[in-house]
Amino acid sequence: MKTKLNVGERLTLVQIIPEKGSFKTMRTVETVKNTLYLSDEEREEFEIKQNGSNLAWNAKGSEPKEISFNDFGLELIMEAFESLDITESLTSPQYLLYKHFKDEEEKAKEEVKEVEKPKGQN
Repeated sequence: MKTKLNVGERLTLVQIIPEKGSFKTMRTVETVKNTLYLSDEEREEFEIKQNGSNLAWNAKGSEPKEISFNDFGLELIMEAFESLDITESLTSPQYLLYKHFKDEEEKAKEEVKEVEKPKGQN
């Protein structure tokens, strides 16, 4: 799945990803984190600065960038969100991001339905 995320959203996702699990899970965690982490070039381009315990960035960092996740990575992210949801632990930024992923998931399902329609049906 491809989606567009800004710096804040990427950092929010890194925070919810599990810190322990099976070998397969941790391998997926590593892949997802590598996808989400900011490269040195991005840190420079977005002028990332540490202000106490918070990070700040310029306006470019607020612009969404296309990020791709494989099926395992997407499953890991959705399970992390679902766990936060079940325990009623979602923060406002996490909720908005979860909603974004749910909307993207629905859009992908609709696209699949359109492709699978028999010819002549609209």
